Amino acid sequence: GVSRNVCGMAWKAAVAAELIGSPVGSIGERIYQAKVTLETADLLAWTAVIVACSWACGAAFVFLLERSGRWTTLLAPHLASARPAPKGPAHLALSDVSLGHGRSVVRAHLSLGLADGRALACCDESGAGKTTLLHTLAGLLPPVAGEVLPAQAPCVVFQEARLIEDMGAVDNVALVMGGARLRPRARALLRDLLDEKCLDVPVRRLSGGERRRVELARAVAAEGDALLLDEPFSALDEASHLRAVSFLLEHRRGRTLVVATHDRLDVERLGAREFSLGGPSSEHVA
Repeated sequence: GVSRNVCGMAWKAAVAAELIGSPVGSIGERIYQAKVTLETADLLAWTAVIVACSWACGAAFVFLLERSGRWTTLLAPHLASARPAPKGPAHLALSDVSLGHGRSVVRAHLSLGLADGRALACCDESGAGKTTLLHTLAGLLPPVAGEVLPAQAPCVVFQEARLIEDMGAVDNVALVMGGARLRPRARALLRDLLDEKCLDVPVRRLSGGERRRVELARAVAAEGDALLLDEPFSALDEASHLRAVSFLLEHRRGRTLVVATHDRLDVERLGAREFSLGGPSSEHVA
């Protein structure tokens, strides 16, 4: 609705500009002439044209927008081939880094080294900077100070949902794998996490926990050198949580792993090293 209204208003704004400038042969110029000469029939006719064009412009834009999600599955193989293939698990490092946004520092003087293929679990409370750390390691957020060696091809689960809402779980996962031709593989992967009935309905109709598992499957399915997962087990009950951990271990494929979690038991479950942003200002993980 918003997109349709914006397109309609844009059309009307253009006609209003023509009314002011009155370029020869434009709709605005015709309306102005009809107003000056008191041609009421012409004025009403041109007004009807503006309304019709405004509606058609908005409808056409929304039509293209609704179908753009499906079209991306056709482009996915080309986009996947354009992305450089990872040469191995990532080596991640922070050297005397201050994490933050702009000039606002969340965590200062942080040093961290994570060797290729190792796992790290960050178990701090909310607000400690876990999301900022993950975004920095993914290369999405520059540090306030210090040097960062980020992942080159990170596979990320963000704290907020970033699914294509009108597409099903299978299509969301197939998109990062290389497009519609890999839907059978995406379906087989998702069956390890979700019931069959959840796989083809639009993800906007799934529960929070089901959507979270789709996001985890999508990150695991993508080719990359590191898995950076921000609260991947949130909104999951105990059984689903353990199932998701087993899924991650089975499909990790030796990639470097960094997980932000509130459950300290995940450290042992994932075979990870625990790291606390609230601990010493400098820490090295072998």
